[in-house]
Amino acid sequence: MPHVTLLVVAQASHVAGLRARLPEHLRGWGIGPEAEHDVQVVVSNLFAAALLHGRGGQTVSVRLSAGRGALAVEVMTGSTAFPPPRPDARPSAVQLPPILAILTTDSGVEERPHGRRFWAKVPVPSARRAPRGRRRASALLSWTAPRPLRRRRAA
Repeated sequence: MPHVTLLVVAQASHVAGLRARLPEHLRGWGIGPEAEHDVQVVVSNLFAAALLHGRGGQTVSVRLSAGRGALAVEVMTGSTAFPPPRPDARPSAVQLPPILAILTTDSGVEERPHGRRFWAKVPVPSARRAPRGRRRASALLSWTAPRPLRRRRAA
């Protein structure tokens, strides 16, 4: 399964550079432009959530793993330079942006000893097959296309 890990400075101004680096990896894995924008939006939102709710570290690790029909996106924050949370501290609830529910099949946040892991699975069409929606749409269009009427013969 192909994968890539990108290290990004933990600042909001670096999200544009991160988004610009994604297409070269996605196209190399056969993920076309129809899914490219969705992946960029998911990565941007996970990166923003990591900046807002992450703990520690000067860099954010972004990992993309291409699998069968899906792309796993992981954004990890944290650093060993920061102490882990105290056991008596109440965990803070992290809500991911609602757009992730639309663009992904699954997403979540995971507490780690030295930070947090924000993840999502983005459905991506195979490079060899047309996206399912397009096949259905073309079949529906051919079925609803106007057809000549047959005349009945008088008996």
